[in-house]
Amino acid sequence: MFDWQSYWSLEGCVGPTAGFSYPNEVHRFYRAFWRRNVPVDIIESTTPLDKLKQYDLVVAPALITVLPGVAETLESYVSEGGSFITGYMAGIHDEHDLVVPGGYPGKLRDLMGVWVEEIDALAPDETIEVHGDAVDAKGEIVASIIHREGARRDRIRPRKSPDAILVTGFELY
Repeated sequence: MFDWQSYWSLEGCVGPTAGFSYPNEVHRFYRAFWRRNVPVDIIESTTPLDKLKQYDLVVAPALITVLPGVAETLESYVSEGGSFITGYMAGIHDEHDLVVPGGYPGKLRDLMGVWVEEIDALAPDETIEVHGDAVDAKGEIVASIIHREGARRDRIRPRKSPDAILVTGFELY
């Protein structure tokens, strides 16, 4: 999904977006499919359910703005067997570009099964180490404290720790 509202929102956002480019993030996700010769259609976030059901997988990089009806359509799509992937900062803003009360991912919270307690911007060249059973990586741009709220562990991959999915030594404050 390419979402113009999210693009405009991120372009004018004051906050943890230094060094972040919505088009570059969309291209980053796209390149992963392109390298594997997986065909990709670019669709809008407001694509109706009957059209979404034509796809096995819907990817919405940095869907920061969730327009009315989008969360409900995505929930129906997933409940009917579709798979949905999004990135960080998804669901923070409503259609008026205002922060959704109650924490992010806002209207996508039930669908994603997580709640972000805190988010903080990293300095432009700062990175944090992130460790998990299946991945060791470095994070940049933002650091978040994320809690599972219904996300099923067995769908993510089992971990050594019963609660943590990924762990970092970074302290927000």
